[in-house]
Amino acid sequence: MGVVAGAYAWNVQGPLATPRQAAREQRLHDLWTTPHGVVKAAQRHGATVKWVEGNGRDIAVVSFAEKGVMRASAFINADYLVEHVESRMPDPVMGDTAVITEYSEYRDFGRVKYPTRVRQTVGGAPVLDIEVKDVQPNAPVTIAVPDIVRAGKENVTAEKAAEGVWFVAGGSHNTMSSSSKRRSTTAARSP
Repeated sequence: MGVVAGAYAWNVQGPLATPRQAAREQRLHDLWTTPHGVVKAAQRHGATVKWVEGNGRDIAVVSFAEKGVMRASAFINADYLVEHVESRMPDPVMGDTAVITEYSEYRDFGRVKYPTRVRQTVGGAPVLDIEVKDVQPNAPVTIAVPDIVRAGKENVTAEKAAEGVWFVAGGSHNTMSSSSKRRSTTAARSP
């Protein structure tokens, strides 16, 4: 299970916690683009509201940004339900990536309306299509950051692979680096 709390992110498997700081931004993105999360995030980050017409009806577009995590626009219908969220989040491989999360088939769960269908695309590819069976409003949750996570540090190593080439490992990604200077050549062709 993936967890995020404040400045920390970690995985939990049974009693074990493993630091996963590289997952922090994505987990915050996922939290702040849920129907209730997007409303809270918009309140916290000075959102703007614009009314647009679509399919013969007016819809509110609520936009905000959380620096280093995401930019988002929530599309909210006349019943005050979030229909979908269009967002952009940083990705270490794909760069600034478009995410669209759609919410539909809202039902009452106690005093809370929540969508029973959630679909998501990342970079245009479908990544999520779930049916929600149960929602427990205001269920008690305690999330304490484990000591191993608080003390965790990214361990980055550099290993010489060849003359002027280094293999740099650590965190969630690896890279190769060359210390040699590249020469740029241009070929010209006569007409």
